[in-house]
Amino acid sequence: MNINDLPYELHEQILVHILPNKTCNIEEFKNYFLVNKLWYKILNSNTMMSAFSFKNEIKNENEKVTYYYLINRLCIENLMFKINPLFLTVMTYNNIIKLPFCKFTCSNCIDGLCHLKDSGQCYRHNHLIFKYITHPIMRGIDDLGRIYILFCYKNLNTKLYHYEFIYNKLINDDIFLTFSGQFNKTYIGMISENKEYDPDYIYEREINICSFRYMKKLIYSTKCGVPVYDHISQTFNESDKEYITLY
Repeated sequence: MNINDLPYELHEQILVHILPNKTCNIEEFKNYFLVNKLWYKILNSNTMMSAFSFKNEIKNENEKVTYYYLINRLCIENLMFKINPLFLTVMTYNNIIKLPFCKFTCSNCIDGLCHLKDSGQCYRHNHLIFKYITHPIMRGIDDLGRIYILFCYKNLNTKLYHYEFIYNKLINDDIFLTFSGQFNKTYIGMISENKEYDPDYIYEREINICSFRYMKKLIYSTKCGVPVYDHISQTFNESDKEYITLY
């Protein structure tokens, strides 16, 4: 059966169902404008604008559901206003929006708490995260509504692959940017750890400018050494013996 043989109303319902929401996953959605002339016409209709406004609880401004409208009305409010502004030092606004969307949502896994329910089975299997990875850098949103950036990289010496979540965490009414991943393999976050000046465990895992510099090196394919702990300074410093790269 040809898709063009479906009733007009059914086409409308299909497109209403796949309208983007607060996840701001619009890179995939923009391709629907190119499916055929009928879908292009429906997506530019008043019906679709009303459905989009209702779904995202925004005022219907009687505009068309264009790609740029989605960026201005959806991504700025639901993505850019909620992401740490320091990310703009390593990635442009448009590049963050265009990051492939990761559908992994388990906050317990991201916070490293899933072992409390299954005796560590989930953690030992890396939360099956590699089923969701399609790109070295991705963005997503977990079941608590927290936006995260997911980095995937390879140790060039051991040939092992690692993943790392960078995300906002709320503790005692304080919001700070932190990290999680495989034990002792969270290289982006580790480079920020400083036990001498910040002995509190919570804030010890707070991402600082050192990690953003490390991210920038990763993104621009500059050599990134594996962080090694220095007992004298009580900080992690880049090694010149092992290196990683995005993968």
